[in-house]
Amino acid sequence: MSSFPEEHLDAPVGYFIGQPGGTLHNGRWTILRKLGWGPRSSTWLAVDSEDPDNIEAIKIPWPLLRTPCPPTSAIFSKVHSKPNSTLSPSLRPGFYEESVKGKHLALVFHVLRSSVESFRAESGGSLPVAIVKRIAACVLEPLVDLSKKNNVHGVPAVTADNILFSAPQQGPEIKALLEASPSAPVEEMIGADGATYKVVKSQSFAPRADEEIADQYLSNLGHGTVFSQLVKNKTMSPPRSTWALPCVLFLTGTPLFSSSSSAKTIPNLEELLFSSNKLSNGDILSAAAFIKSTLTIDKAKRA
Repeated sequence: MSSFPEEHLDAPVGYFIGQPGGTLHNGRWTILRKLGWGPRSSTWLAVDSEDPDNIEAIKIPWPLLRTPCPPTSAIFSKVHSKPNSTLSPSLRPGFYEESVKGKHLALVFHVLRSSVESFRAESGGSLPVAIVKRIAACVLEPLVDLSKKNNVHGVPAVTADNILFSAPQQGPEIKALLEASPSAPVEEMIGADGATYKVVKSQSFAPRADEEIADQYLSNLGHGTVFSQLVKNKTMSPPRSTWALPCVLFLTGTPLFSSSSSAKTIPNLEELLFSSNKLSNGDILSAAAFIKSTLTIDKAKRA
């Protein structure tokens, strides 16, 4: 079995194989670096040949016939069907890209920074209550937008890895970020099929100041599913929907309970937070109160 450090480029599922300097859309876009990857796609930072100050993030999923998830573009169209739609990545006009793996639907988004999960790991493994509250507020806005349009984000994808921080949008500012953190060199690896592959390390832009963590965006809306309401629908029960977000936005870096836990766990939150050894004693009561407020069945009383 191959030992690729990130996506398995030799896998039959069909990851797009790119590298800095490569081009997309018949030369329209030039790849600058890889921003990240996931179970079904990779995301690349690219500059527009028609406008050097237009730099975007291009997400390239598996080839069309091999991507068993709802069309991300359709979900985004619903989220952005009204003016000033909030806190989900803005979808630009996309394109089809042919590769040795097949035909990909490339999705063009505005540039974002690294994920909340990366920020948590780099912050000592836990986050202050105030920051988690801000993250929860930012994530709930697009979830509410989706629910109003008869959709709900897939619960497995509402994770800290899929919540990204905002980033500068002007070309000169993005170029300055690139200069501050040069791209890692491309390496070669031999896959399980005996072929040689160009391996590119993911390098997203990490927030470094308070103002850079002000807004977060819920990404990966390709996991969206059609439901009648986020909470009051006949397919998704209230307990499951109300547990989903707080089970993800944990403060300690380790889940305190799972989505299958019962309400009996709630009275023990203070004890669970204390035993985690990740929060100061002064933060435990406020953290427990916040988590409990997100778990109440009465949506009018939620944080």
